[in-house]
Amino acid sequence: MPVRVTTGQLKFYLVILCISIAVVGCRTSAKTQSSNSSESKKEQTPAVETAEPIRIEKPIAPQAVAPLPALVSHPKDTSTESVPPTETEIAEAIKRAYDDSVIAGNSAAQQFVVGDFNCDGSQDIAIVVKPSDGKLDQINSEVANWSILSPRKVGAPVMTPVVRRSSAQAIPERVGKDERLLAIIHGFGAKGWRDPSAKQTYLLRDVAGDELKQISMKEFIKNVRDKDAIVKKSGDVISDSMNKETGFIYWNGSKYSWYH
Repeated sequence: MPVRVTTGQLKFYLVILCISIAVVGCRTSAKTQSSNSSESKKEQTPAVETAEPIRIEKPIAPQAVAPLPALVSHPKDTSTESVPPTETEIAEAIKRAYDDSVIAGNSAAQQFVVGDFNCDGSQDIAIVVKPSDGKLDQINSEVANWSILSPRKVGAPVMTPVVRRSSAQAIPERVGKDERLLAIIHGFGAKGWRDPSAKQTYLLRDVAGDELKQISMKEFIKNVRDKDAIVKKSGDVISDSMNKETGFIYWNGSKYSWYH
């Protein structure tokens, strides 16, 4: 037999149902708000970064610093400039520069003189020599390492700002048998003519006199009539006495000249 529900009971059940739905809805809303509030607080609260500790370097102990090396000066080696050359040194210099093409003369007079003849600050040497036997072809060779000059052909100074140069020679100078020559070896660096690299050499004709002397360029200029014609430089000149005639062999900037 079916149960009959009156109108009053039905209203009662509807009220109970509405109250139940309302209670459930309030609880759900409260949870949602609580969750949203927590998330909002998390977003608004800034993250706290952990600061790295500050490193303080310790100063280097004074004893740990290596001392700077002391500066050492290297003065110019002038120990050999004032030492007179020995016969052995002269013979070795001639052999090195002229490859046994010439030998030292045998006169009793002074056969060499030392000075800065080309005015470059390095000591040179001038030696009276003569051709070795059978070496004339080698001495006069066009590919020889030395220059053959005749200073008397260059001429004396003239009244010009520079020393007069010699005119071009159609025929090169040639050395004859047993001819007396003045060999000049230009120095190199602090050791001068003693240096193994000193190989710029000359063979001068007609000026290998009986007595050679070294005088300063300043002293030489005193003996020159036309003083303005000489290129004034520091250096030395060779005073030469030949056949009772005194003259001077000097470097004019490119070659050796004769003045008397």
